Amino acid sequence: MPRLNTVLPNDLAAPGKIRQSLTAFLASVNLSQLTDDVLLLATELVTNAVRHARGPINVCAYVRDGVLRLEVGDASAEVGPARRRASSQDDGGRGIELVERLSSRWGWDVVGATKVVWVELPTRLTQRGAPAPEDSADGDSADGDSAIAYAVGPDGRGTGSVGEGGDEPADEP
Repeated sequence: MPRLNTVLPNDLAAPGKIRQSLTAFLASVNLSQLTDDVLLLATELVTNAVRHARGPINVCAYVRDGVLRLEVGDASAEVGPARRRASSQDDGGRGIELVERLSSRWGWDVVGATKVVWVELPTRLTQRGAPAPEDSADGDSADGDSAIAYAVGPDGRGTGSVGEGGDEPADEP
């Protein structure tokens, strides 16, 4: 199965580098129709790693069972994604909302000293943008509404991965 595995330096050029790599990867697996959403999600996740973590950033993307999975790992296992209440005046704070709206599922795992934030997108879409019924292997809601209840606890901090098993961490944390 084709995979994208890359390690990026933790610097301001990282989001641009991953956009180039993902554009080529998506074209190679005939999923160019997902480019806009995948690049926006990758930019958000990699930018968060640059802003809030230390050390190199590991990015992995692959397709399995009709789902594109994008994983971004960084050396900040002690802190997971957290929802912020952004005002209309804030420049940031809308990342989790963006991830929820663009992905069918998302979550985060800790692998050793590495936090891996992952998103999934169906490779085939219906007219309204929902996963095609045969692509939804686990029966979760396609709009990601159920994901946030598990991924972010009442205190706004991450509580672990989303889903029921089968979620694989990045190969190269």
